Amino acid sequence: MATELKVTIGSDVSRDYTTPQAAETGEQKDLTVSDEYFIGEMYADSDFTTGFAAITGWTTDATRNITFVPAVGEEHDGSEGSGVKLLNAGGATRAWRMYQQYTVIRSMEHDGNLWMQTENGANNNLFDRILAHDANTTNEPIRFYGSSDNSVARNCMVYNITTGAACGAASGANGFAEHCGAYNIDGNGFTDSGGVTSLQCDNCVAIDCGQVAGADFAVSGGGDYNCDSDTSAPGANSIHGKVAANQWSDPTGSPPDFNVKDASADIYHAAPRLASVTVDIVGYARPDPTSMGAFEYQSAPPTGQPTMRRWAGVPGMIPMASMGRSW
Repeated sequence: MATELKVTIGSDVSRDYTTPQAAETGEQKDLTVSDEYFIGEMYADSDFTTGFAAITGWTTDATRNITFVPAVGEEHDGSEGSGVKLLNAGGATRAWRMYQQYTVIRSMEHDGNLWMQTENGANNNLFDRILAHDANTTNEPIRFYGSSDNSVARNCMVYNITTGAACGAASGANGFAEHCGAYNIDGNGFTDSGGVTSLQCDNCVAIDCGQVAGADFAVSGGGDYNCDSDTSAPGANSIHGKVAANQWSDPTGSPPDFNVKDASADIYHAAPRLASVTVDIVGYARPDPTSMGAFEYQSAPPTGQPTMRRWAGVPGMIPMASMGRSW
């Protein structure tokens, strides 16, 4: 059984590395030979404003993989400024560039002109519980690109995006969006370029997207049990024409609150739970049926930080029986 290789990342002098890129470069190896899985454990000592990572040059497989994740208690709680944050106030920059297979980015906030992207041949990657907002870029904050397949955006919330779309697939990529949300997007909410490129959306919510041009959903990959504010959501069981204020607690607030408003919301327990999605964006258990979008409804404010950060079973590992879309 593979063993854990964990390093700490943050600005405090006690950390092993100061940036994700420094950790990626310093620890790069063939994990299948060392029989290890890698954990880059990130701390909210201060915002990460430089050293965003291009992940390349490793050798990985389904159980000997790469994860960048906040330390327990350092995850965001679904609101801005509550945990590990990558911040970019300048020109558009890739926060994470995935050349490697079997890589996971989890439970971080991306603030500003940042996007994360799979590259050619980078299959079986996971963007999980990402809170991305206030970007002004033609590149989607979550993007599947090139001949990359079976990568997933799960429990991600993207909002207040100028110019571009929220989540997309382009140039031959085939990706999946599961339980993701998009709000107040100038371009499409969820999008793909068609042809050999596709984005499948299941249990997703997109409202008030296409503010300048486009629609809530503009995808060829299909899917079901989605919610829109127009009529574009794919799937026979999707719901249409819904209003943001009736779904989320305070979508226009400063900062906004995308928790499910209450049991009267149209998205409340409106979809069968996907086998691959057992928790929501902050790690709270999802019932079946479950709420659409990134957040599950909580009848009372939860106490304490969620601790479920990786897969069930061995922490940090992708079970061999759970490949492709199901992991």
